[in-house]
Amino acid sequence: NYNLNEYFPARQNFFDKSDEKFRIVFAGNVGGFQNLDILIRALSLVKNISNIQLIILGEGQALDRLKHLAKDLKLLKIVKFIPHQSLVVANQIVQESQIAVVSLQEKIIQYAYPSKTMTYLSLGVPILALVDDESELANSIINHNLGIVCSPSDVEGLSAILSSLVDRIHLFDKSNIQRY
Repeated sequence: NYNLNEYFPARQNFFDKSDEKFRIVFAGNVGGFQNLDILIRALSLVKNISNIQLIILGEGQALDRLKHLAKDLKLLKIVKFIPHQSLVVANQIVQESQIAVVSLQEKIIQYAYPSKTMTYLSLGVPILALVDDESELANSIINHNLGIVCSPSDVEGLSAILSSLVDRIHLFDKSNIQRY
């Protein structure tokens, strides 16, 4: 016997869509190579942060460190941690966000191409890539207008990007992103 709820889980609401927050999502392994600290640190520098929400969806060895960092920087109302979910639910959360994060420590992109990139694109969600500027992924994102690229070590630059994202997101065509 099959439990269809495993394949088609009930729709879950992890946030209030009527609050009109600009949602940035990272979905996947919350590990050391993902370099997610930079996102939280950059958010702490954004002046008008009340309309932004960072969602970190997943589990991993860096999760507790990130939760402590968000707490220390007084960002627990801005950063929402959601445990691992089924693919259906994870895709729902990504689709309901305005931009999705692909992030790797410097030089790691030379050896890895995050598969989440294609998932995000297939869902029509622009990408905020925190990867080396000279990488193939960075070039694809820039050349095909699929999102925004920032160096994985540039906290101030990322903060400036986060501050302007709400006004820039309309520049990305979801249907163009899905076709890629």
